Amino acid sequence: MMTKGLLKVSGAVVLVVAVILTLQTFFTVDEREQVIVTQFGEYVRTINKAGLATKLPFIQTVTRFDRRVLATHAPQAEYLSQDKKRLVADPVTRWRIADPLKFYKTVRDESGARARLDDLVFSELRREVASHTFAGAKGEEEAAKLRAETEKQRTIILASAEQQAQRLRGEADAAATQIYAQAHGKNPEFYSFVRSLQAYEEFVGKRSTLLLSADSYDLPLLGRLTAGRS
Repeated sequence: MMTKGLLKVSGAVVLVVAVILTLQTFFTVDEREQVIVTQFGEYVRTINKAGLATKLPFIQTVTRFDRRVLATHAPQAEYLSQDKKRLVADPVTRWRIADPLKFYKTVRDESGARARLDDLVFSELRREVASHTFAGAKGEEEAAKLRAETEKQRTIILASAEQQAQRLRGEADAAATQIYAQAHGKNPEFYSFVRSLQAYEEFVGKRSTLLLSADSYDLPLLGRLTAGRS
């Protein structure tokens, strides 16, 4: 009985160890993230493809980074214009991690990156605002709004024109179908001939030569139509 008990305990221990080793060895990379693997703090490799990956258990560590476009909202602050007018702004910065290894070495994580970006944005925005007068800054803002509205109207006009062109093409196709139907009712033979010519035009190139046999259906019809014109 004691032997059986020891075997059960040993089996449970082996199972737990196997589960721990599996969890420490295998990991998944989501399509929205990128991963670097380090060993005792030293870089080993970068993984950019989504799926199942492996590492050495216990001694290697996985650090994950978002590969999507991220947004940083800097704190609201006051900036002085060239003519000493106070402007209040709360800039939004959009950025992404292009090189996870360089990112890891320089800022470590997203918190470090956001702190660094806030400093850069504050410095650059302060310098840019200080190089413009208040009126100039307002003028540029209005110009930006005007450009955005113009682009919006351009998109609407192009979309409307394309929609109208599609409607006109549909009406033309419908009219052509009606004409062909009337031609078929009045002269079925001529209608069949016209449809054959359309098929030749679609499948035969512009510089191609079409050879018809003597017993071709279209050849005698073409002769009769030519004779009828003369």
